[in-house]
Amino acid sequence: MTDATTDARNFVFAGFVAYFVIELVATRSRNSNRDIGSTADSGSLVVIVAVLSGTFALAGLARSFAGWLEPPGSALAWALAGAAVCAAGAALRASAVARLGQAYNTVVTIQPGQRLITDGPYRFVRHPAYSGLIVMLAGVGISVANTGALAACLVLPLPALLYRIRVEERALSQAMGDYLGYARDRKRLIPGVW
Repeated sequence: MTDATTDARNFVFAGFVAYFVIELVATRSRNSNRDIGSTADSGSLVVIVAVLSGTFALAGLARSFAGWLEPPGSALAWALAGAAVCAAGAALRASAVARLGQAYNTVVTIQPGQRLITDGPYRFVRHPAYSGLIVMLAGVGISVANTGALAACLVLPLPALLYRIRVEERALSQAMGDYLGYARDRKRLIPGVW
């Protein structure tokens, strides 16, 4: 493996981590001096962080010990393709978070006076930030150039994300009477599919 390939893979992973550190710091900073409402998180943030940590550990193990799962082609090309996919997912997630504005938080909360967002990426799916996260994870998995790592990045986080979605939807349907009507007209993560 060339130094350029290792650098590209490290860049993708570091970019993924940096995105979430920046998102977390910006959210915490914005919320430090205001009432964010009551939390309905049910531990879902902790679950997601733990599962993502395990996912990346398993993806690293797949890369290190299951070389036979490497796809054909240049590892550098796979790393660069993964970077492009990860960037596309980050753009989708960032647009969803930006559209939520003050209503966005890293823990599930319903803020006083919060309104339902139904435009921007929310006109296509109910949870575009999670759709973006899944695309980002696919990019990380592709960049590793190992089908076992890609499978780990796509499959392992799904139960945690599904749990988080259920927690969020329960809180939104209890707090916002128009959420159920909105939900009937939109799929959760993939337009027209689910």
